[in-house]
This record gives sequence, C-alpha cells and structure tokens, in this order.
Amino acid sequence: MGTKVVFLLIVALIIQANNKAYGDKVDNDDLISKWCSRAGLKELCVKLIEADPRKELKSSPNGFCEILRDKAVKDYVATNSRIPDILKRTTDPFVRRCLIDECSEGYIQAIDNLKSLDFSVINRETYYNLTRVSYGFNNPDFCEHCFKEGPPGLSIPPELASDNRNLENAPIIIAGIVNLMVCGTTAAC
Repeated sequence: MGTKVVFLLIVALIIQANNKAYGDKVDNDDLISKWCSRAGLKELCVKLIEADPRKELKSSPNGFCEILRDKAVKDYVATNSRIPDILKRTTDPFVRRCLIDECSEGYIQAIDNLKSLDFSVINRETYYNLTRVSYGFNNPDFCEHCFKEGPPGLSIPPELASDNRNLENAPIIIAGIVNLMVCGTTAAC
C-alpha cells in the first residue's frame, strides 16, 4: 500500500507541475496580449515578444520593454550594416554624405540611445530617460529626408527604405508600455 501512495503522490506532483507550467504559459500569453493591445501595434507587439526565447522576460511589462529594446537594437544594427555595401556602389558625393552623415550616424545614435535605457524599474525616471532619447528614434526619417533634399530623381537606396519603415515600431511600442505604466495612458504625461 505504501508504494501505491508514493506512486500516486509522484503522479499528482507531475500533473500539478505540468498544470503550473501550462498555466504560466496561458497567464503570460494573456499578459502579453493585454499589454500589447493597450500599448499599440498589438499584432506586431505580440509577435516580437513571443518570438524572443527569453521566457523570464515574458511575465512583466518591464521584460516586454527589454525584449522590444533588444529587438530594436538588432534591427538598427542590421540596417546600419548595409551602408558599407551601398557606399561601395556609389561615388556620388551627395549620396555618400547622406549615407554617412544622416543614415549611419542616425542609426548609431538610435542604437546608443536604446542601449542606455534600463527597464528593470519603470517609473518617472524611466519615462524621462525614454523621452530624452526618443528623438533619436526618428533618425530613419532624417535619413530619408536627406535623399529627398538631393537632386531630382534621387531616392533612398531600396534596402534602407524597406528597413526604415520598420525601425520605429519597437520603440513606439516601448513608449506605449512605459506611458501606460507611468501616466496611465499611451499619451505622454
């Protein structure tokens, strides 16, 4: 009889552990969906957070912001890494100036700004730091604007244009989450 009790106890513990693990997944999915729907760009927000392998960051808005920040940094780095190849294909001084002075410098500034953000505690200080560095998230627009100011017919290289359309998404979601936590609304405090 003692063996049956021990066996049943072990089975009960295994079932409880499985239910707990499944319950955490459901709770995290609900939390991710809730925050993403409130912060904006819900489908993209959920997709980016769920794609990240770091499970420990998927249980709080602080972790969501870390995931989104790290994704944004990777995207800016990847976009900036395209510039040397584009520079090799052009001798036009105006294009080179745009690529180096506006695009690359802007991407580097955005990377540094994002890396400076700490989301371990989200409070007014986090909000102010995010506000202070957020102008750098518009740098893809400055890059595109530089090409528009050039000679007629000049346009941003297509590989940068497609990347630029997506670079601001993760920072926009981060701002929405931080604003919700600090201000109670996605609008600025």
